[in-house]
Amino acid sequence: MTSAVSLRQLRFCWPGNSQPTLLIDQLDIARGERVFLKGASGSGKSTLLQLLAGVLSAGPGQVSVLGQPMAALSQAARDQFRANHLGFVFQMFNLLPYLSTIDNVLLPLSFSRLRAERVAKGPRPAAEQAQHLLQALGLDHSVQQRRVNQLSVGQQQRVALARALIGAPELVICDEPTSAIDTPQRDRFMGLLFEQLEQTGASLLFVSHDPALEVHFSRCLTLESLNGAAKESDQC
Repeated sequence: MTSAVSLRQLRFCWPGNSQPTLLIDQLDIARGERVFLKGASGSGKSTLLQLLAGVLSAGPGQVSVLGQPMAALSQAARDQFRANHLGFVFQMFNLLPYLSTIDNVLLPLSFSRLRAERVAKGPRPAAEQAQHLLQALGLDHSVQQRRVNQLSVGQQQRVALARALIGAPELVICDEPTSAIDTPQRDRFMGLLFEQLEQTGASLLFVSHDPALEVHFSRCLTLESLNGAAKESDQC
């Protein structure tokens, strides 16, 4: 079976920089694996996630996601691949404030026919499946009909998770999603996240600077241990 993520000899330089931001010889994440990745601010965590999502194109080296070499795709094809196969939970959640909670969760289905087809094969209509997912994440019907800008930060975080999970994407990426919430909400979020992943079997790459979260993962990595970008001999 192909890996969820496979990097080989990855090298990425931002324009104008004399040294690479990322210089990773090898990284593999297996299908169904849950990996915690930490790193200092400015170490390249967000850059790595953008490369995996196809938002950025790598220079030399190989970036493969779910067996698909990203360099082989056009920008439009990378955008569609991301919509079909990846679920994201962002640090600031990136919800649309003028939409209801339910409509925010259903939004990925507007961009991905594949995820919409998966939902259509389910036992309930799409809206009911979104409601069921939100209920599982602790958001009852009274919350589901509100606009997301009327929700607490912790509630918005769970809406963002439901949006990432709808349509069963094979890889879920979380980018510092617990940085804006307190410890009890953080721990509840982690429990809900892993409950849902058990049902879908999706792989998880969870990026954070919070070492307290490492206990939830069987595999923890630091970007500094992967990244040779700090070597002064390596020039762009």
